[in-house]
This record gives sequence, structure tokens and C-alpha cells, in this order.
Amino acid sequence: MSTLNTSLLTNAAPSAEVRKGNQAGWTVRINDAQLTLGGPRVTAPEIWRTTSTPAPFDVITSATLSLKVPANHYGYEGRSHSLCYADAQAEDQYQWFETAFMDTPLRTVVGTTAPFALDPHHESCAAVGPGMYMHQVAWPFTRLVIGDLDELISRWAAWLAQAATGQLAHPSHMPERDPQGSWRR
Repeated sequence: MSTLNTSLLTNAAPSAEVRKGNQAGWTVRINDAQLTLGGPRVTAPEIWRTTSTPAPFDVITSATLSLKVPANHYGYEGRSHSLCYADAQAEDQYQWFETAFMDTPLRTVVGTTAPFALDPHHESCAAVGPGMYMHQVAWPFTRLVIGDLDELISRWAAWLAQAATGQLAHPSHMPERDPQGSWRR
């Protein structure tokens, strides 16, 4: 996933500052907005596939794509999405997916990042499992095809542009896109 090319973003915004991160990650900064791809991390099977919360699919590795801004007057500081190499839609058919999570509407806690990424562990496992837990899926498991990432790059570039001009706001509704049916249960 680290092949997400920063040159597409920097061509659109020549004033952008680009830094290489650890484990093939990177950060693009424009004004006070910071878009970061964290390098991929291998998923420990014992964390993702616990006996108390069985996972409906495998996650081999994951990464986080995050957009951070200084907190606005509501405390909103940006968004992040999970990228995972998984067989989320068809058993034993592994590919990269983008997804994100949100707090369940029954929780009174309001986070500063929405939607947000979760690493593969018991909280994200519960979110994709049956029942209602602390978190739920807020962005459908969207298949990412290396070499055909135009929609992903355009969407994140637009959010980065909004963030760089102080226009990035908390999504007006959550989930932003209907996630139902986008992963195996």
C-alpha cells in the first residue's frame, strides 16, 4: 500500500512538504494539514482471532491513512481510515481494503477524529461481528486495486485541500457511506 504515490498530491500542491516515514510510510503537510500513511504492520493472529470474539475474516497486515488538523471550535481534529490486506469479502481472496469506524450512536463520548481507523484487535473485530458494541463500521470495506487508486487519491486530496484551507469539518452524518454488506460475516 505504500505505493500510494505522493507525487500526485505534490503536483497538485507544489508547496506541500513531503517526508518519508518509517516502514515505507510518508507524510504530506500543507499549511496546518497533515496527511499521513503509516507503514504496514503485520497482524498478530492471536489478537485478531480471539476465542471470545471470533473474526469473520482474516487480516494479514494493516496500515492507517490519517488526516490531522488543529482542533476547530468543536474539537474536531480530522479523520483516519484503516487499510487492511484481508479476505474481507470472499474467503481466501486476499486484497487491500479501505474502511473506517465510528463510535456507536448509543455512546455519549464524542471523539476528536471521525471517522477513525482501528488496528485489527478485539474492538475492530467486535465492530465487524454480529451485535452492537462500542464501535461500528462507518465506511464500507472498499476494495483497493494497486494501479487503479484514482478515486482514493482524489478523495483524500480533496480532504487534504479542505484541511489546508481550514474547511475540513466533521462529517454531516455517520456512517458517510452505507457499509452494510461490504464484508463477510
